[in-house]
Amino acid sequence: MFKSVIKQALFLFTTTVIIAALLGVVHYVTEEPIQAQLEKELLLAKQILLPSATTFETVDITKDNVPSVKMVERGLDISGSKVGYVVTVTPKGYGGEILIMVGFDASISLTSYRILKSNETPGLGDMAAKPEFTSRFEGWSGFPIDIVKNPAKETEVQAITGATITSKAMVQGINNAAEIVTFIEEENNEQS
Repeated sequence: MFKSVIKQALFLFTTTVIIAALLGVVHYVTEEPIQAQLEKELLLAKQILLPSATTFETVDITKDNVPSVKMVERGLDISGSKVGYVVTVTPKGYGGEILIMVGFDASISLTSYRILKSNETPGLGDMAAKPEFTSRFEGWSGFPIDIVKNPAKETEVQAITGATITSKAMVQGINNAAEIVTFIEEENNEQS
């Protein structure tokens, strides 16, 4: 009986070591291609948001009180002139943080946004990625935007029916992105 328990324990231990080693090899082999694919997807999203940009450079954020802003990148055309910004934000939606990339042209008008990661409710919250909702913001330049059920003012956008929390999160992310870009532009103008 005791020998049987030891045999089973050794078998389980050996199996666990072999599986762990295989997982380590798989992780090592796939880590670099996965990272390369992620970088390609991020570059594609930036180019969709700011098509006239050929390169992107990270902007140091000196204003630390803008919630959810993770990164700001300046888009440059082939001559090195600024054509706009791409801001990565993570507002909190119904299903947790939503990873969004927001594009602005040189005049701080919103080009569009792309949701990179979301756990919002399928069929409701994921409507925020659909053109029916994203198109409401294209060309927008009057910030902040308010989200309401029945818009009556130019600064208001209608929420997605059944997904008010997601709608508010999207607008919060866009407003935060616009705030940091406006701050960067004002700071640049003061230094000029």
